[in-house]
Amino acid sequence: MARLLEIRVPGDPSVECGLLRDLELEAMTIAAQGAYDFNNILDDLAYSFASDPAMFSALEDPLSSYLPRSETHCALQNRTLGERGSLRALDGVALSDVLRSDKSFLDALLAVQSLSLSELAHVRPGNIFSTADDMGTRKLFPPSDQILPLFAKVVRTARELGESSQLLAAIYIYNMILVIHPFRDGNGRVGRIMLNWQFRMIVPGFDYLPLYETRQYSMGGWLLALRRVERQDDWQALIRYIQNVSAVWRIVLERKAQRRI
Repeated sequence: MARLLEIRVPGDPSVECGLLRDLELEAMTIAAQGAYDFNNILDDLAYSFASDPAMFSALEDPLSSYLPRSETHCALQNRTLGERGSLRALDGVALSDVLRSDKSFLDALLAVQSLSLSELAHVRPGNIFSTADDMGTRKLFPPSDQILPLFAKVVRTARELGESSQLLAAIYIYNMILVIHPFRDGNGRVGRIMLNWQFRMIVPGFDYLPLYETRQYSMGGWLLALRRVERQDDWQALIRYIQNVSAVWRIVLERKAQRRI
């Protein structure tokens, strides 16, 4: 019988200047690469992993060997292409508008979710559980009547964090969407779209960070980074993971550019 574990809402992060500065520099370097064919570059990501898996070791975690390993592949890269296309749900929208209230924040998520699913999105009406992990444990996400109150906290905290670091605010919002799980499906997709949308707002010329594909190559590193935030308030783990994803993506882009010369 599966064991139920109520998901813990993590404490607020503090500004980690070194890691965030590294992430900002990676994002700026990615933006400086200019225009490229995003569809083909995802193929290059898969090729890079097959030819040089050691390059992706930064995405792993010392505890990854304790997780069940699924097949590493890039078969669902249309997921990232679809996510990137769903950014248009927020065309002309300012971050200040999204963070005006819990309702405006929810409206932005619903717009993204509706476009990404091609159907009208709704907040889940009841409780929702994660799939069981290798130990048979299932996560119980916050009750549906707590979604708006939690969003009110997210909005307040994101505004406060944004005064010191917009990147940290973006990562905070991404993680909290996963923690709160406002929808029955597609929460990870909405979180990735919102994170990339904010990166675009922060770094002009930034395109899209393929967090879905790199998650496949992280050998559990992505999941363990999230767990460290949830259970230990270790936001550095998630910041470092996204910074490492950005570094890997930059290398893929640079290799592609060199082959064009």
